Amino acid sequence: MAAENGDAWIANFSLNTINSQFPTLPEVATILQDGMESVFRELTVDIATCPCLTEEPFNLAGIGLNGNPSIIQVGDYTNLIPNPLYDSAKWNIEDMLLSTGYDSFIIGSGYAAYPYLPYNGHLIMNAAYKAPNITNASRIVFADKGQSRIVMLTQPKTMTCSFMGNFFLSEGREGNVLKVRAKGRQTDLDIITIMQDILYRHYRDYPVALGGVLRMRNGRVALNVMPKCYFQNKSSFRILAKWFDCHDIELEQDLIAVGTIINTEPDILHYEQRYNSPLPRRHHQFHSFSNYGAGGQFVNNITRDTIENAHDSRWDTRQQEHIFSKDIITYPIYLTPQCFHAFFHKGLGGHYCIDNTPDTIEYLGYFNLAKELHCVDQASPFSLKY
Repeated sequence: MAAENGDAWIANFSLNTINSQFPTLPEVATILQDGMESVFRELTVDIATCPCLTEEPFNLAGIGLNGNPSIIQVGDYTNLIPNPLYDSAKWNIEDMLLSTGYDSFIIGSGYAAYPYLPYNGHLIMNAAYKAPNITNASRIVFADKGQSRIVMLTQPKTMTCSFMGNFFLSEGREGNVLKVRAKGRQTDLDIITIMQDILYRHYRDYPVALGGVLRMRNGRVALNVMPKCYFQNKSSFRILAKWFDCHDIELEQDLIAVGTIINTEPDILHYEQRYNSPLPRRHHQFHSFSNYGAGGQFVNNITRDTIENAHDSRWDTRQQEHIFSKDIITYPIYLTPQCFHAFFHKGLGGHYCIDNTPDTIEYLGYFNLAKELHCVDQASPFSLKY
């Protein structure tokens, strides 16, 4: 009998596995509803059948988020800071899918590096395996001469992640998931950091992890887009964050973000003037895209009055240096800081930072709980300079 997803390929990598305590979906839905309703003008968190993700507006490679759900983290920031390790830090995602022995659907965020992929940039992973075929609809997003570009990857051989990546892996089956609908954000923090902190504060003693997809519409968002050429000698995460190009994107169509959330402590790194928002040290990974053009690493929305998200003083960060509890869950390995990558289906993408229209932007997310966290080829315990 074939091993469950995430197990068959262990022999090929240096791997640590953390078993999630796996609370029930209704329990997590109640916790998120109770925690988020004070910071969003409109909010509903419940259990629903996952829509067909191969259809509009998502257009992903797999149908659903069920079937042996797990999270795979490859590499870490030591492969990127202070200098990118091009040759030694790379992983073939195609091999991982082929070796599971199951139908597989993988989404998430990472980095692309030339010559293993056609360009350097943010990697938005979106692929499915159903024997004997692989469907690859992944993307690379990068800034070229000040303009954001996105390139579709369709060949199975173009599924290499470099440096680090966070991916949600399942069999792509239909089934029940967490459904989060939010509008009217009333806090400086982005919706993903809010969800992460609620999970962190409730589940202090064991890991809880989510993966899924987030749709955004009706507003503006800030996306990080990586320059076409990688840096050298970036000594800290703060310096690295300032190196990315920041794009303020009007949502003329749905923006789709994919990634993961882990209930580690959401530290606030610094207040980033480019986004008019606190920039967390992210323990979620969501990269976003849209059907029209822009995309990138999602930070937050920047239109508080319109984007569907929400006011509670305990979420304000401008007046407070740090709002989170200092009790920290101890893990035997380093869990990669958060990052959702986003894209428009007909154009651009990048690293989701924050929405800029919190009163008008509308969020609709579907998430599932991971049974296991697989951490592949990570360095020995290290301290990342921020």
